[in-house]
Amino acid sequence: MVKSTTQVKEKVDRTDETNDKSEINDKTEGTNDKSKDKPEKIETCYFCLQKFDMNKDDCSHYKYGKFPMCDYCSQFYGFYDER
Repeated sequence: MVKSTTQVKEKVDRTDETNDKSEINDKTEGTNDKSKDKPEKIETCYFCLQKFDMNKDDCSHYKYGKFPMCDYCSQFYGFYDER
């Protein structure tokens, strides 16, 4: 089977497009980080009184919606979950 030059050129053009997309994905990979999207929010843990960043991607949360709990205390007291 003999391919025309336009068929070969189209195939080359398509591969160039996919390579460009992969380069774009490589450049933007890791920019969707949760901690980078949110500004730093410093809270004091209700239990241990340590200062921590509430917006950091970990187990820190607000207990009962208003008491800040750091990552360490959240994991330590995890068996007291609100569920």
